[in-house]
Amino acid sequence: MIIPIFYDVEPYVPRHQIGDFQEAFAKHEETSKENKEEVQMWRNTLKEAANLSGFHLKDRYESELIEDVVKEVRRKLSVSGSRLKKLLVGVSSCLEQLWMQAEIRRPRVQRGQSTIAPTLIPFFFKLL
Repeated sequence: MIIPIFYDVEPYVPRHQIGDFQEAFAKHEETSKENKEEVQMWRNTLKEAANLSGFHLKDRYESELIEDVVKEVRRKLSVSGSRLKKLLVGVSSCLEQLWMQAEIRRPRVQRGQSTIAPTLIPFFFKLL
C-alpha cells in the first residue's frame, strides 16, 4: 500500500520534478554518471507515486494530517482494532523501549515542526 504524503510541498512539484526535485536529480545524475538507469528509475517511481491520490499538509495542523492518514490506513486494511492488536503483539513493548532509549516523553504536534514520526505511532495505538 502506498499513500503519498505531501509535507510542505505542493503535489505538482514532485509530480513534475521541478524546483528542489529537479536540482536534486540533476546533482544525482552528475555524481552517478555510470548509473543513469538507476536515476531514471527513481524519477519514474517518484512520478508514479506523486500521481497517486494522497494527503497534503497544506494549511492545517500535522495532527489533523496524521488523523486522516491513520483513518485511511485503517480503512484500507479493513482490520478491526482487536484483530490489529493481535497482529501487533510485542510491538508496543518494543516501542516503549525505543521511547525510553530516545528519552522521548510526550511528543507534541505543532505546526511547522517535524514531529510526525514520534507522534504517529502512539497516536495509532491510542486509536486501537
